[in-house]
Amino acid sequence: MREYSSEFMEAWYHTPDDFDRMGGIWPLRIGRNVAKPDYRSGPRQIDYYSIHFVREGSVELLYGNQTAVLGKGDLFCLFPHVTYVYRIVPSPRTLEMVWLAFDGDQAGPMLAMAGLSEQKPYLHGAVNKDLDILLQQMLQVMSVRGTKYVLALNGLMYRMFAGLIPEQEPETVRTETAGWVRQSITFMNAHYAEQITVADVAGQIGIDRSHFSRVFSQTVGMPPVKYLQKLRMDRGSDLLRGTSLSITEIALTIGYPDLYSFTRAFRNHFGISPRKFRE
Repeated sequence: MREYSSEFMEAWYHTPDDFDRMGGIWPLRIGRNVAKPDYRSGPRQIDYYSIHFVREGSVELLYGNQTAVLGKGDLFCLFPHVTYVYRIVPSPRTLEMVWLAFDGDQAGPMLAMAGLSEQKPYLHGAVNKDLDILLQQMLQVMSVRGTKYVLALNGLMYRMFAGLIPEQEPETVRTETAGWVRQSITFMNAHYAEQITVADVAGQIGIDRSHFSRVFSQTVGMPPVKYLQKLRMDRGSDLLRGTSLSITEIALTIGYPDLYSFTRAFRNHFGISPRKFRE
């Protein structure tokens, strides 16, 4: 570690290239420090996100008109273009932190899933043994140059977020009708070609199947099984019109197990067979 005016610190830096920016998040900087008694940072703003993990000691975070005192096992996040100050709090243990700076289109949404926002930019007790091991692995990987190691760091970052996101969303979010209906529609739009069923969709969002079907029908105007069928029929008709794929290939492409089941569903939906529709 190098000595600075208010800390001992070491850091590794990464300049993202076009390949990095194709991903959802990318690293910018990672480091660790041991604070001196007068340690303080800010007031200042940054252009990216930066999570600070408290490994020992205590730190006070000032954001807006609020403050939070954080200790071992806690973390706080600095958000882009938000003025912040953080400073050491006298403690029997010396303040030690690890930080990870990153950016990307997925950064904000993943932080939100973890319960972090500009209004509440900290978590208590988030740094468990598994996360601490991940942080040590990140420090080791970032100190080695090369695309291979940046990809490894990206994988560790996603694992970090997976560990920070609660096992279950808060009840008010999970049962809020508009939210889970949107979630189910997004899931069906993405996976309708994988032979998913209504039970699969209900299980994915954690809603009882009967309740899911009833509320979905009331909200969307059609049962979820009809919505799935419409997605498949719309895609199937597009493929019949615009490609030379065989009808069997189309059936398997859009989530039907065989030609017969696709033909029967297509006839029920459009009133004619796929072959006649193509002709």
